[in-house]
Amino acid sequence: MPTVEQINELHRLHGGEHWSMRRIARHLHIGRHTLAKYLNTPAARPAPRQRTSKLDPFKRTIADRLAEDAEASAVVIAERLRTLGFHGGVSILKEYLHAARGQFHARRAYVRMEPAAGERFEIDWGHFGALDYQGDARKLYAFCRSSVITTHTAFSDWGNILCNTTIATAIADRLVENSEIFLLGGDSLRKSHKCQPPAE
Repeated sequence: MPTVEQINELHRLHGGEHWSMRRIARHLHIGRHTLAKYLNTPAARPAPRQRTSKLDPFKRTIADRLAEDAEASAVVIAERLRTLGFHGGVSILKEYLHAARGQFHARRAYVRMEPAAGERFEIDWGHFGALDYQGDARKLYAFCRSSVITTHTAFSDWGNILCNTTIATAIADRLVENSEIFLLGGDSLRKSHKCQPPAE
């Protein structure tokens, strides 16, 4: 059976140098019938060897971890794999994660939440400077909330509605402290969308 080099040489001499089959057969010491067979069939490329990786037994575990957190660091994942018997380095893991993270980012889904008025109350964790505690400065953290309150009645008329000007003033004072006030004009959308009574 001719070698790959001999088959390539056959095609070069026949197609490039225009040698006759007799001359090529003498030159390569191969029979003309054999040369004719391989002239119609180029040399087959060797099948690529499947390269194994130290990560192969742990790729399922890596996929599960990325499904939980696509931004999980290679160091954190490597610590998890070492408890399962992984003895490779972080560099090979970083290279694999660079290619694998994309598919998990694409799969990540978000659900848009649009609650109606009064159905949800937002609370967040915030930093409010520091307190002096026995000569030692302590950072102050607390929950903070954001509320949106709308009214069609001016603050000056709240006393008439509540029948108590002092209480109305106190409520308004607490509401507007550290708040942003937006005055909106135009026709009322509530009135424009009000259902008309059926005609008799």
